[in-house]
Amino acid sequence: FGVLLGGVIDLPRRVVWTGVGDAVLEDTEKVDSFSGFGFRDEITLPLSLAGGVAWQRDGVTLAADLRWTDHRDIDFEGPILAPQEGNTFQRRSAYRSVVAWSAGAEVSIPNAPLRLRGGVFRRPLPYRLIAADPDFRFEAAGPEDEGASVVARDYPTAVISWDRFGWSAGAGRALEGGFAVDAAFQESRWERRTPDGYENTTTFYVTRPTRESLVERQVWVTARLVVLD
Repeated sequence: FGVLLGGVIDLPRRVVWTGVGDAVLEDTEKVDSFSGFGFRDEITLPLSLAGGVAWQRDGVTLAADLRWTDHRDIDFEGPILAPQEGNTFQRRSAYRSVVAWSAGAEVSIPNAPLRLRGGVFRRPLPYRLIAADPDFRFEAAGPEDEGASVVARDYPTAVISWDRFGWSAGAGRALEGGFAVDAAFQESRWERRTPDGYENTTTFYVTRPTRESLVERQVWVTARLVVLD
């Protein structure tokens, strides 16, 4: 029937970074510098499952795939947490579980060494937070407490106005001598912002709304040599 099926399982992986760094801390009274300190970071990447199907007949190829990734399982010295939601006092993961998909088609033009291609895809943004005016939290350590005071800041959860979506178009042509040239264009975009009415908890400055948007356009041109045995 010309149908092909496939699947991929990406098991959780651990990535380790080690190195030596320098840092400078500056305020209105002094400048402190640190050099030659070593660091070691470990990040656990999440489980990901993917599957795809393709159909081919009479010079027409249709294909689609689906990928699920639970980014909430990302671990960097413990879970990466977002602010609590409402009055639940339950902090959530700064990441979310997403399902990405793509679909495309390729058509071979009869009696011509030309192939036309096109497709669409959706790759949701996995990160919940947005780098806006943060909420600051300070918990002073009392005489009976062990350890130092706690200073933390929480960024707001982003409202996704337009999740990452894109499309592509391209063509390929066979040339003399076994050469082939392929060209493709792809465009994708997304947009997100701070929630309506969001205010930080400090009195030092006024909260400014934040909006992030990105339009990405890419062009590929490749050449290849087809060698026939």
